[in-house]
Amino acid sequence: MAPTIPRSFTRLSDGAYPIPEWHDPDPALHAEVFADDPPAVPPGYRAVLAERPDEQRILRYSLEPIPLDELRAERLAELAEIRYAREIGGTAYNGWPLNTDRASQGKAVGAYAMASNGLWPTGSAWKFADGVARALTAGQVQQMALSIAAHVQACFDREAALAETLRASLDPLSVDLMTGWPA
Repeated sequence: MAPTIPRSFTRLSDGAYPIPEWHDPDPALHAEVFADDPPAVPPGYRAVLAERPDEQRILRYSLEPIPLDELRAERLAELAEIRYAREIGGTAYNGWPLNTDRASQGKAVGAYAMASNGLWPTGSAWKFADGVARALTAGQVQQMALSIAAHVQACFDREAALAETLRASLDPLSVDLMTGWPA
């Protein structure tokens, strides 16, 4: 059973002697009145200052549901942050860890171009994310760069699939944004 959500609460503006005002109190949420203002707000809701402090310096807040379009926009922004973190979080080639930040992606593209055009000196070293420089052939450089590109593309593909799910969902908070990402 979902918890009852209070419609409003109050707190003295100086933080002393909070005075709860609940339309439908729930003991689990009632304790939140004594937290910093605003108290913990249930997912999908926001605390809104209902009125200015009165002569007793009481701040009054209301909880209101976040409109579906805004909730979707917030979740899509969160999804973009997750994708970026996964994209630059690294991958592996031949069991060796690779950096996949934007600078490393660019360097891999340059190395791929050199290797593809016969300009990669055989035995030249590539420094991996574990700090170890390993000698690579032109073919290995191409495979390594392609593994970085595949990792980055898989992150964008996962973001696109989750974004489609979010846009279609009537409950964007129920969409799991953390699973299904490439390793």
